[in-house]
Amino acid sequence: MDCIHLQISQISNLKINQAIALSTVRSESITHLPLRKDQQLHILDRRELWSWAMDSSGNKGWVPNTFLKFTETSVTKNNNLSPEFIVDCSLSHDFQSIVFQSSEDQSGKLFSSSSIITFENFSWDDNLLLTLKSQNAVIGQSLHKLSDIQSQTAESDDFSTIVKFSLQKYAIASCEMHIRLSINKPLSKSESIETSLSPKQVQLPAPDLFAGELILDSYPGVASCRCLKLEGMFYLTNYRILFMAPSEYIHFFEVHIYCIDSFESLGNVIKIYAKDSRVIDYIFESPSAVESFNERYTPDYGSSFCFRYYQALEQPRDFGWDVYDPIREFTRLGAFEGGQLKVTHINSDYLMCDSYPTVLIEPSYISTEELISISKFRSRSRIPTVCWYRRGVTLYRSSQPLVGVLSYRCKEDEDLITKCNITYIFDARPKMNAKANKAAGKGYELTAYYPSSTILFLKIHNIHKVQQSFHALNQLYEKEDGFFEALHNSRWLHHLKTLLVAGKAAADYMVYEHANILVHCSDGWDRTSQITSIAQLLLDPFYRTFHGFQVLISKEWLSFGHRFRDRSQKGGSPIFVQFLDAVHQILRQWPREFQFTNKYLLFLADSLYSGLFGTFMSNCEKGSEEFRHHTLSVWSMERDEFISKDYKQTHYEILPILTQVPDLEIWDYFTRWQLY
Repeated sequence: MDCIHLQISQISNLKINQAIALSTVRSESITHLPLRKDQQLHILDRRELWSWAMDSSGNKGWVPNTFLKFTETSVTKNNNLSPEFIVDCSLSHDFQSIVFQSSEDQSGKLFSSSSIITFENFSWDDNLLLTLKSQNAVIGQSLHKLSDIQSQTAESDDFSTIVKFSLQKYAIASCEMHIRLSINKPLSKSESIETSLSPKQVQLPAPDLFAGELILDSYPGVASCRCLKLEGMFYLTNYRILFMAPSEYIHFFEVHIYCIDSFESLGNVIKIYAKDSRVIDYIFESPSAVESFNERYTPDYGSSFCFRYYQALEQPRDFGWDVYDPIREFTRLGAFEGGQLKVTHINSDYLMCDSYPTVLIEPSYISTEELISISKFRSRSRIPTVCWYRRGVTLYRSSQPLVGVLSYRCKEDEDLITKCNITYIFDARPKMNAKANKAAGKGYELTAYYPSSTILFLKIHNIHKVQQSFHALNQLYEKEDGFFEALHNSRWLHHLKTLLVAGKAAADYMVYEHANILVHCSDGWDRTSQITSIAQLLLDPFYRTFHGFQVLISKEWLSFGHRFRDRSQKGGSPIFVQFLDAVHQILRQWPREFQFTNKYLLFLADSLYSGLFGTFMSNCEKGSEEFRHHTLSVWSMERDEFISKDYKQTHYEILPILTQVPDLEIWDYFTRWQLY
């Protein structure tokens, strides 16, 4: 019977982690260690994101690794480091340990042991696992195949080797473990044969690619995003930038090309500004690698990959594009009962309005000629049209009238508002902004010409203000202090409040006053879609189902021409993301009223910039035709995590919600990239 004799004689060449503070950091937490720029620290426990550190005064606490520059120092007799080292040796079902004692030699501090352990009853197909422990915690492992050992000892029964550990935790940065091993022959201290015995290396998995995705190049390097920094391998593909590393947080560094707002190169660093709020640093090994990346990177891949992906699928999924059918939906709403409303195909060829759908619902009495006259009086020909109906109460949407400084009027437009009994006209803009638009030949309805309607200005700011607020919100975690002041100054929650107040007001008037309402902003495709969608979400439980929410977005956003492509380009505005945040605020207050989950909202927000689906790649129904039969619809994606297990529909005539800023919270769309 074969036996193996094993001795681990030394643990030597120890190096400890030290660090220098890169900036001044203050924290209110008593477990966090405050830092001064250039301060020297002794690292007691180095983790992936944080380190337990000690300053020169003996104070201890947690410090984020992103604020530290790590260095390694050899352990000498002057270092006050006395860890307890144990190596657990496991072979087959046999488990034995070796304990080490501290000593010193000319090169410095080392840990030695004279213990020799013996293994019997094993198979040559087994593996020898050596586990290095300090203070009862595992800090490194080395795996060796006995078959490799057997082949390396064909001519001699004993050998020795050194296994080097690069450690990620604790005060120890790296060390060497001296191994002596013999087969069937007792170890002799006088005999030692040097050979090579390498521990099993950590293998990074190959990237999991989408259908049609090709790797263009790969680069070793370091990726950094907020408080997280990892070493690994970059992969540039025709769809995204992938990052592979032995970490559960590698998704922090994966960015789709369509999601890249801009990037800049400086030396061996590429800084990516993503549309989903991330700022990522890719640190390459050399400037030449950056040049190679820049040569291969093509922004056009971002908007074209959805076609390649669809073509490469073995079984393309065509369902999803027909989730919304206007005749079916308005029949469900009862819009055609009583004969007050009709279907008009005045825009069947998109000649009247290229941003409106082909099927419009209008009052039965109105003629084609009158609609054409009204289209000439409304910005971009976006006439008042029905978007929701319940038991005689109607919600309309349109764009602003072309009043101008001379206060032009349109009799057909005035007659439509009067005959439709539109009680309230919701102008989403601040009144000052609406007045300013008169100088550009546009404006708002004048009460003298629309005496039967009350005009309400909702004070919702334009896309430029929303964009500024979005960028300010994304910078919250880059500040050392003043978080709540910065949150307040971003005005993001304030803008959400105005949206929720507007949507709730429309729903309230329609329920409690049975009032017909017309909603518009400037062109009627940004704030208008937000308000009408929120109102319908509160009024109609169907839109709070998984399928119904898809219908709502398809109707109010896609068919009525929200400019998804323009808003998703560089410098665009996150209007749709803001709407999803508003939905999240309602869902958070009434989770059992929604069949879909917050994860579905996050998925839709990410799909906006993923470039994988054709759904959000066009500006209107007309523009979507090129995507309809050649790309995947986002509505074809169904996962268990999107469906709420607690859903229980009730019969509220209107879902009551809280709308004030203290009732709102930051959506995890913005906080998910932050680990502390």
